[in-house]
Amino acid sequence: MKRLILATLAVFTLCTGSAGGADRVWTYHAFPFTFLFGNHIDTHQELRLVQADALAKLGIDKGDLLGWFYVFDSRETTDAGIPILKHCTGQEHYDAGCVAGWRIHAKPCIDEVNGCRAMFLYHDHDHPVWLLDPAVDSEGNLRGSRQHIVQPGSFTHMHWLTEGTTHEGTFLPSSLADIEALFGVDIHVPAECNVAMAEQLATGVICPGYFLQITALNPFGYDVWAFHHGGESLVLERGIDNQTHLNLLTTYRAVVVPLDGLPPYGE
Repeated sequence: MKRLILATLAVFTLCTGSAGGADRVWTYHAFPFTFLFGNHIDTHQELRLVQADALAKLGIDKGDLLGWFYVFDSRETTDAGIPILKHCTGQEHYDAGCVAGWRIHAKPCIDEVNGCRAMFLYHDHDHPVWLLDPAVDSEGNLRGSRQHIVQPGSFTHMHWLTEGTTHEGTFLPSSLADIEALFGVDIHVPAECNVAMAEQLATGVICPGYFLQITALNPFGYDVWAFHHGGESLVLERGIDNQTHLNLLTTYRAVVVPLDGLPPYGE
């Protein structure tokens, strides 16, 4: 019974992002949240790799990731007076105070694990855009598929894995070997995937990665807050967030559209 109570408490703490109502604070990837993508996302995520199917009834399977995205208070507000929070990216933010802004549940998109493939298309100040299960149709158009988008759930963000990268003189390790050991596979990572920042990715490269489902919390006690990224400040309340990190496509073709009548970006 004691083990059951402890296990239930652990799941409760993970699923709420807090214990006793307190904010989850940044711990520098302290055990067991030691999973690393090997690129810039590791500055503001803490995740653990699920080792078994014990929580399968909750939709949490072996090879999934569980944890948090972190934010700091920019002390800025939107025009409506809503506090703007941003991702923590370095020591000055950790020192000022980084807390969990979202709870994360992630599932693999790895060819050798589940046949899922994601192709990098482009990056323009916001999150990098990925085409799922790419193929060329009879007319030469680059098409994708929705077959590997996880259901049930809201897994709307793709992030890539590396074998480890170097960024600004610091080596960023990766947990790729842990995934390989868990599933007993060798995962192919093209050299073009081994970069720290999205703008360094090469169009057309297919990288292993994870689909992230993120659930907004109430960081710093804010019931309503805004996340600033990609030139927009997007307003959030507690619950599933399909707005701030969306970056998946299933069909893609370069087209030229008339610009007359379109509003300026951000309006």
